[in-house]
Amino acid sequence: MVRRHSKSLGALGLGFACFAVVSMVPRAVRADPLPSSHFDIDVFQGALLTPIRVTSLGGAYAGFGEGIPGLVSNAAAASVREPFAAQHVELSLSGSLSFPLGLGENNDFDNNGTKDADYSSFIYANAGAIVQVGAFGTGIEAELQTYTLTNDKDESSTVVLGRYHFLAGVLIAHGDLAIGGGARAVTLGFATPDGGLAYAGVGPELGILVKPRSVPFRFGATYRFPVSAAPLFARPPTDSDGRFRLGDFVLPESAFLPWELEIGTAVQFGPRPLNLPFEDPEDADDFVEDAVSRARKDREQLRERALASVPEEERDALRAKLDDEEAAYRTAEDDAAEAVERRTEREADARAKSLARPRLLLLFSVLATGEVSRGVSFEEFLAQPTDEPSTHVIGSSGASINFSPRFGVEVEAVPRLLVLRGGGYYEPSRFDRVGRQHGTSGLALKLFHTDFFGLLPDYDWGVELGVDLAPRYQSLSASLAVFR
Repeated sequence: MVRRHSKSLGALGLGFACFAVVSMVPRAVRADPLPSSHFDIDVFQGALLTPIRVTSLGGAYAGFGEGIPGLVSNAAAASVREPFAAQHVELSLSGSLSFPLGLGENNDFDNNGTKDADYSSFIYANAGAIVQVGAFGTGIEAELQTYTLTNDKDESSTVVLGRYHFLAGVLIAHGDLAIGGGARAVTLGFATPDGGLAYAGVGPELGILVKPRSVPFRFGATYRFPVSAAPLFARPPTDSDGRFRLGDFVLPESAFLPWELEIGTAVQFGPRPLNLPFEDPEDADDFVEDAVSRARKDREQLRERALASVPEEERDALRAKLDDEEAAYRTAEDDAAEAVERRTEREADARAKSLARPRLLLLFSVLATGEVSRGVSFEEFLAQPTDEPSTHVIGSSGASINFSPRFGVEVEAVPRLLVLRGGGYYEPSRFDRVGRQHGTSGLALKLFHTDFFGLLPDYDWGVELGVDLAPRYQSLSASLAVFR
């Protein structure tokens, strides 16, 4: 999957291994450090850095919460079954690797009112997985952003920011309710000519998704506790002014993810149902296994009675005969149980494939983000050694709570062929100034059907496109993905 972004987004593909061989073009820089280390990096995400579907829908995904994209929006998403995920065990995987694509010179990724320096060109990668077993599910989602800067001595430094979600959830009442939780984590790594250093921190998150089967409506909410990433293993070295210093960077006391509260709803119109009950195929298998177990127990009792009713000299012959009959019974029962299991799986797949396709999905959500009292934006932090002017005011980013309203719409315009998406969101400013409005759009188009020479399951494949436009910011995304 290939994804392009003017700042950070790029292509769904094969994961993090490419980081070992990819590096950015060096840039000339000079030292312009922060005056003190008594600050926290405000790890705030204003412009969306998310999977294409979430971005195309304006980020309004908390009330829908399906699939790997849902892991970044709702902590209960790991257990939520998508319509096609009808088997007892389901596995989903995704990954992305992104390269910057400049669409204009007036780029302002963090919306601080000034043009970003060259550091805003970076690599962004994303990978996720969900494993669902019956009503339970676990998921992991990870994002990495890597930057490489070169100083006037032609010495390179690399900064890598990582964000992660580790989640588990359970379905209740055959899927009418999903609850989940886990942890989100942040890491910040430095590799400079003067040495390396890593920050890490973790905090809990909790989520809920209400999806009654008789109503085409969902409600979701997630609360993410703040996360403070502190230096691992050892304190950073200090300079003559008592500041934590490594290479060209004055280091913070922590990289700080502020608390977040995300609430959303989803409403769907049309013949396609929004909320399907999850009927676990394993339940049918359990019923068959119980019946077989009872039958075998009854036969064992009859066997003991039959052996006790004949003279002792006849028991060996009768025992051998009963053993042969029992083996035949067990073979027939095992074959019948496997046939029931296969039939149940086929019926589950058939129900998923026979669902009506036309639908209109409307999504609404609000994301509230907490304050960071001594915050410096990540972009301002990276701008320390650059030639771009910067105030480097500690406390300039995240001094107050921000709110980001979001909406999205998705319609299957041509059944089994074309899905159209659109939306928008308000990006609040963390710098005590007016935010900006984003408009988003996208599509999913089916192209072909293949199993790639038997290497993958037999799927419909298509292309996904996404666009995010705002003043001083543009992104374009594209991917090859399974068409559902």
